[in-house]
Amino acid sequence: TTYGVLLDEAGKRGEGVLALGDPDYGQLDATAVTVFRGAGGLAPLPGTREEAKTVGDVVLLGEDATEAGLLEAVAKCPRWRAVHLACHGLVDPERPLLSSLALSRAGDDDGFLTALEVLRMQVPADLAVLSACETGTGKLVGGEGILGLTRAFMYAGTPRVVCSLWKVDD
Repeated sequence: TTYGVLLDEAGKRGEGVLALGDPDYGQLDATAVTVFRGAGGLAPLPGTREEAKTVGDVVLLGEDATEAGLLEAVAKCPRWRAVHLACHGLVDPERPLLSSLALSRAGDDDGFLTALEVLRMQVPADLAVLSACETGTGKLVGGEGILGLTRAFMYAGTPRVVCSLWKVDD
């Protein structure tokens, strides 16, 4: 299925880099964070602010690094050269569609961009960089491969995904 989606994207070329970094984790639901990370919660990632500013032409930082902000920014360009997301990655190996990228919370948005939500999105980009912990992990599904964030971004229209198989420092 993913291969068919990728074939449709062949030959298209994007422009500009959309980068998100240093989300504000002060408003995230403590219960949801505890499920993934334990009682310690999510530490701020100030290094991701500079990372996003360095690579991005359009940059979402702090309180602007929300799911709604990301969706709005993605829609502003017919096709991005790259979408770079520098934040915490939260992996659920038993329920891989609930694996998520932790963004800023705003309004009705809980601050967690799950693989399931990404599957429902359009992310027209040549490359997605998931600069977060263990974003390349998931659940091995027979006949399909690994189900998780990487597969979700590919299905959403991004044929190339840079991800991590381990924990990374800020």
